[in-house]
Amino acid sequence: SQAGIFFIAGRESSVTTICYTLYELAKQPEIQKRAREEIHEKLKEHGWTYDAFQNMKYLNQIISETLRLYPPAPLIDRVCVEDYKIPGTKVVIEKGTPVYVALCGLHQDPRYYPDPLRYDPDRFSDENKENIKQCTYMPFGDGPRICVGQRLGLLQTGMGLVSILKNYEVSLDPTYKGGVDVSSVFLTVPEGFRLNLTKL
Repeated sequence: SQAGIFFIAGRESSVTTICYTLYELAKQPEIQKRAREEIHEKLKEHGWTYDAFQNMKYLNQIISETLRLYPPAPLIDRVCVEDYKIPGTKVVIEKGTPVYVALCGLHQDPRYYPDPLRYDPDRFSDENKENIKQCTYMPFGDGPRICVGQRLGLLQTGMGLVSILKNYEVSLDPTYKGGVDVSSVFLTVPEGFRLNLTKL
């Protein structure tokens, strides 16, 4: 069943993350240029290897920031396994109660992410990521039930982006107005999604 999940859940979520990353990079050419320079540098140094992707720190920051703003699975569902009193309140979540976490509300909370709607990959730089409060960034869930496909998803998303950005400049298409498809439980690319790619 885990292998099936890899193919079913892993493909669409990676495609969605690639599309929204390219959309954000099309809006911010300076971030795109910095990512492309890093891609060329690391590919020259390591070739098409896992090490190359692991060393693309800025590209990984970009992917993390995309997942913060556009989590493909925007709801995390759990079931309370014992009565739990929320600290500082009289509210008790009873054993067996379903609990849903809306990631967009969490990932865009200004208490945790200043200017939360601004696309800023430097939030995830080595200097800044230590300041991210635990359990306020969970595009793959967290704890013992974290997504089993996290590493594969990040790798295939990264390799997809590398394949495009190393050879193409991405720009906005005036016929596409942006936005997300709010009709789906899972985040998907809306109908009519378009970007322009120019061969370098």
